[in-house]
Amino acid sequence: MYNILLANRNDKICNAIKFHLETKLDIDCIRVFITDNGMDLMKMSHNISSIMAVITDVYLFDASGISVASTIHKHYPDIPILFVSEEAQEDDAVLSKIYTQEEKQYLYCKKDVLTREIAFIIGAVDFFTYHSNNVNTEFLTELVYRIKNATKEKRNVLNDKRIIIDSKEEYTEGHVFLNNKARRVFVSGNEVILSDKEYKILYYFIVNKNIILSRQQILEKIWGASYTKTPKIVDIYVNNLRKKLGISGNYINTIYKIGYKFSVQ
Repeated sequence: MYNILLANRNDKICNAIKFHLETKLDIDCIRVFITDNGMDLMKMSHNISSIMAVITDVYLFDASGISVASTIHKHYPDIPILFVSEEAQEDDAVLSKIYTQEEKQYLYCKKDVLTREIAFIIGAVDFFTYHSNNVNTEFLTELVYRIKNATKEKRNVLNDKRIIIDSKEEYTEGHVFLNNKARRVFVSGNEVILSDKEYKILYYFIVNKNIILSRQQILEKIWGASYTKTPKIVDIYVNNLRKKLGISGNYINTIYKIGYKFSVQ
């Protein structure tokens, strides 16, 4: 499960971004937690695990988004922080009363450019602006791509923490015998010829038996984090692998809307 924290004063923007991230990001097991204030954002950063990214507005109802993001970055420097903020308007200067004196000086003078500079200084990886009258599919699609690119490294770290890889040479699971040194697979004593990707997937399943693996996790482990095409390619290879394993292909269980679990039981 990948978790994203999203803070924005505009409920419409928040819900639109949440929907697109959970349905269009093309990464399995995404959950987006939303809030409109800095206090809740700070609490969520402490209480929610496996955070893939923090996405915040410059202005929140009770605090400066920049100040909150800066604090989160100090505590969790490995979590990518992205700003998604409405383009500055003249009356936005009133809101700067909740900022520090240093931030006020920036916000009163060329707010768009200088606020962006502050965001990057405190550790943001991206800064994306929108016009209140122009939040459309094109904007949301670009935002999804930006977030996906900005979080590649963090997703790899989360995968490495959750997924087991060991270095044994031989494995026996039910009727399946795998010799990793020779890269050979036998089912009920008969050798099964697998392609390179099929072998890697089977090995990945076996060393992580009884663990649910998302399609995205499999994709990034087998094809690499730089592979940008649909995770559905995983389904094609898994189906071929099942056929080659015969009745032992039933060890590979489909987990609805998530991925797969290898289990002999």
